[in-house]
Amino acid sequence: MIELNPKRFVNAAAKARQVKLYVRMFAWRQYQSRTPQGHVYTVKFETKASGVYASCNCAAGAKNLPCYHVASVYPIDIAIVTMRQEHARQFEQPHEAHRSMPPVLVKPQPPSLGRINGMEL
Repeated sequence: MIELNPKRFVNAAAKARQVKLYVRMFAWRQYQSRTPQGHVYTVKFETKASGVYASCNCAAGAKNLPCYHVASVYPIDIAIVTMRQEHARQFEQPHEAHRSMPPVLVKPQPPSLGRINGMEL
């Protein structure tokens, strides 16, 4: 696993800006990065207590070195994770409209006159 440290990714980020990669998300925090030559690499992210880690199946990623595949996919992963967290946060807090609504009043029912042969009168 590659620790995502900005100081380690300076060269990889510079190359990622030069190369046009095509990125596709195929599972939660798992992406496919395709180079213009047609090579496809799988990039996966994982959050641990000590930070965010990535893995890539390219030659550099196999040696736990920063690669431009991870550097190009990481901003997309940050955006998706942030959107999902914000969406979940919206549903955890009750909406202001629900707090200000008056309680529902139940229409009073007339008293029962009794039952004859199992039917209400």
